[in-house]
Amino acid sequence: MAVKVFFYDIGGVLVKLIMDKAFEKFSLASGKTVQDMRKIFSDLDICRSYETGEMSSQEFYRKISDLTGVKMSFEEFAKVWCDDVFIENRPEIECLKRLKQKYRIFLLSNTNELHYKYLLSTLPVLRLVDGAVLSYEVGACKPEKKIYLEALKAADAKPHECVFIDDTKENIEAARSLGIRAVLYKNQVSVPNFSKK
Repeated sequence: MAVKVFFYDIGGVLVKLIMDKAFEKFSLASGKTVQDMRKIFSDLDICRSYETGEMSSQEFYRKISDLTGVKMSFEEFAKVWCDDVFIENRPEIECLKRLKQKYRIFLLSNTNELHYKYLLSTLPVLRLVDGAVLSYEVGACKPEKKIYLEALKAADAKPHECVFIDDTKENIEAARSLGIRAVLYKNQVSVPNFSKK
């Protein structure tokens, strides 16, 4: 069956997310060490609540400020949270642009409101896609079944008509369990076999 849609993950595929500089800036603003910052931000419950939309950006800011002692305004916090943490993956972005000439492209990503809005304003390729299914908007994170079903609904496509590209094996397996074709991203996506069918 012919492929009609490509679902693209953002972090780890279109961009690399490296929080080192942000942790350093948060450390300077709090008196805590960088290692302390890493430990606080590794709390999966906090990050998951933010990425599923259970916690707003303002609530996330207040929670992190309370835990770290960071003395920043919300605007300053948002700037540190987003600036200098993303590195564009140019080869993959160019691959997406080529695929867009023939297929519909949707984003399918675990992300948060501040990061996505920042990327939308700074990464033009995100404005070329046909739609975006984002964890904080649909209330579910990969590899949960709900987010894949929301993606299929948004694309108005059947599982076998879609290819999903992601850098996490667990997410790939979840997509395949629903009948979605999937590619585990490593260094460069290989899609010829899918795109020729």
